[in-house]
Amino acid sequence: MNKIITATLALGLTTLLMADANIPMDKKAMNAKMTEMAGEVSKFNPHEHFPKDYFLIPKNLPFALGLVLHHPQSSTLGLSKEQIEKLVNIKKERKSSILKGAKEIKALELSLGKLLESDEGNRTKITKEMSELVDEIAGKKAELTKAHLQCVIDVQNLLTKEQRKKVGEYVGKRTQRGKKGGEQHKVAELVELPHPVKIVLMNKETLNLTKEQSDKIDAEMLAVFPPKIHGAMDKAEPIEEKITNAVLNEQKTKEDLKADIEALIDIKREITNDHIDALNRLYTILTKEQYQKMLDIGAEQKKRHKH
Repeated sequence: MNKIITATLALGLTTLLMADANIPMDKKAMNAKMTEMAGEVSKFNPHEHFPKDYFLIPKNLPFALGLVLHHPQSSTLGLSKEQIEKLVNIKKERKSSILKGAKEIKALELSLGKLLESDEGNRTKITKEMSELVDEIAGKKAELTKAHLQCVIDVQNLLTKEQRKKVGEYVGKRTQRGKKGGEQHKVAELVELPHPVKIVLMNKETLNLTKEQSDKIDAEMLAVFPPKIHGAMDKAEPIEEKITNAVLNEQKTKEDLKADIEALIDIKREITNDHIDALNRLYTILTKEQYQKMLDIGAEQKKRHKH
């Protein structure tokens, strides 16, 4: 089977969940409905893509139903009436569970974000409550992604060899165009959080850092957290690629990929824990006013940067 690589670039999950097959789409109305359904927006993720952001692998796996039902070139597939009916039924059966799962994960992430903004309790390291939230988020994202993998497999099994080849061709063209624009990170983190070291280094004067604070940040943060987080992301990327290729090109099941999914969960949990430790360590170096200003700067940068 031809590769269907990073097909999320080709079609949003919003379109897949909210549109009816073969009916013209009012994207503005669909997005408004999904925004209302998503509810509260995190200051750390103002350009949220709900529910896509709440999958374990939101960037490197295709949303196969959307590609065969709603992609601009899906009409070239020549789907039979029976195929369309079966695809629409798959969508109807899974829509509610996807949205429910995403909302549950989002609520956990919002709780974690509020803990990171709180000035109560011991903030020298990740707390038990934070750790439990990270573990719960990781588990729920894994389950949602396993359901996603099964959906990809079910769609593939409904298509002929020629139809699968056509999907691979029109997705491949869009993917190559996306690569030319350059994507900063191929791997999405488990939870969307601000990058404190980067924010502080770019805003030393605004934050009015003392020399002692700058020295501590250099010694205790700059030398530790960026290498750890970037190194872990480098380890996660080939696992995501392996899972993607195994599902799309080798027809592997979620059971076949259980060990790889667990390994990916462990790495993304490690990244999030290191990220939280970095924020907590910075909390002990900055004043409360400086820390809050750092979070506000990070939130404003997120608003300006649409991903």
